Amino acid sequence: MIHVFVITSVMAEILFLFLVIQTLNWAQTNGDPTVTCVFRQNCILPCNVDPSSDTIIHWDHLTSGGHNVHSYYDTEDQLGRQDQQFKGRTSLFQDLISRGNGSLRLTGVKIQDEGRYSCYSSTERGSRKTFIQLKVEALIKVSIKLVENRIICSSEWIYPQPELSWSVYPPSELEINSPTMVHQTEEQLYSISSSLLVSDSFKDLTYSCTVSSSRNKKTASFSKKEVMEASKVAAIITGGFGLWILIFVGISGKIRHRLWFLNNL
Repeated sequence: MIHVFVITSVMAEILFLFLVIQTLNWAQTNGDPTVTCVFRQNCILPCNVDPSSDTIIHWDHLTSGGHNVHSYYDTEDQLGRQDQQFKGRTSLFQDLISRGNGSLRLTGVKIQDEGRYSCYSSTERGSRKTFIQLKVEALIKVSIKLVENRIICSSEWIYPQPELSWSVYPPSELEINSPTMVHQTEEQLYSISSSLLVSDSFKDLTYSCTVSSSRNKKTASFSKKEVMEASKVAAIITGGFGLWILIFVGISGKIRHRLWFLNNL
């Protein structure tokens, strides 16, 4: 007999919460466990509570001075004291609280959400308080392009503050000395850019730009030689009642061609 098990999205979320909580239980006792959340996405802060049908839960953001994030008692959410920063962005897994899960779901994560949180819970068995660190990360995407004789590398909407570095391959005597500009937005995100002057003497080199933060790193590469090989060479052939244009395009040593007929010129 073949048994088929169907895992629903709710079951998957419960399983994920169980694994996260178990991982945090194994964390070192000399420091708070840490959860890294992606900017503008949703995040879960795990918290174990004693299984009970009459549980009190208070989530507070200690970094901001102990502002209330979310409260639950009398078997329902109590948001009268909730700080404005978290309005409409928090929820608990109410169907799991009686089974010991007091985890907080935080939506649309902001940079200001970063910091230390406390999860206080109380039942007829007693009370407990646990702490967790939330770190925010804005993923890095690197753009690299050639503008005249300069290679420009840039990245936007990054957190925490990034650094930018250049490298070349194969290694050469070329000195890379390019200033880096960093700008911070009102949302506390960072933009970073740098440009590098390219000499024809070093056209065979591959230039790489790396943007890194304390939690993420991305690299983009550019080769002027490949761009030159991909340049178009056009030959115009006239005849008959129109104009034939034959375009040869060389890409990475391979020749491709296209033939257009322009009539009524």
